[in-house]
Amino acid sequence: MWLVFAILSAIFASLRSSLIKFKTSTDNCIDKLPSLSSFFINSLLIQQFQVFALLKTFLCSFFKTLTIDDEENILPLPLKTELRLRFESIEQIPEKTDAEKIILPLREIKNHPEALQKYKERCVCEIPVLLYGKDTKKTKQTLISLKNQGLEYTLCENLGAIKITIEAGLIPLGGAMLGVLNSLSLKEYKKLGVEDMTLSTEMSFLLMKNIKRTAKTGFIAYGHAPLMRFRCCPV
Repeated sequence: MWLVFAILSAIFASLRSSLIKFKTSTDNCIDKLPSLSSFFINSLLIQQFQVFALLKTFLCSFFKTLTIDDEENILPLPLKTELRLRFESIEQIPEKTDAEKIILPLREIKNHPEALQKYKERCVCEIPVLLYGKDTKKTKQTLISLKNQGLEYTLCENLGAIKITIEAGLIPLGGAMLGVLNSLSLKEYKKLGVEDMTLSTEMSFLLMKNIKRTAKTGFIAYGHAPLMRFRCCPV
């Protein structure tokens, strides 16, 4: 369904672009083509406009079928904001912090399991974005071990992380790298078990405000957001 929508959107954009180019070139060359009647040119333009309008009508009606229909499940805006802090190492965490959640990389929690005892349910394990082959199975076993030590939450930046989190019996928190940009994607991630989502860093405040919150949402307010991640950086 989404593939069909993407293809039709591409055709829609291509026709619009060709229409603009055709009209521009026609306006520039009309005086140089005395044998080409204005009636013929206008008829071509009208035909393209008609195709353009039909495609627009079809795409709009198609998109309306993909709307959020469970209005009763939409959450209201929270009355209180929640602060979450992410640290690269446990040494960076200040002695006193009021953060509701403290996010640490998996390797850091694995090397310092005392963090689970100190921060308890506030501690969130960040699963590596890139996992290959046997790394996935090892990560899952590590998560199960950490769960037995008190871990409850993980931060997931890809679909695979969500899967192994649920299989390990933990609660997945969606990261910004999942790319949630609208209400529909938020709803689909909730179906996968993610009821707490960090919205994409590409969203404006207006889009964040207007999104239909079928799950708890938040955004990155400060810090470094990686643009790309590669196993072997090509640069």
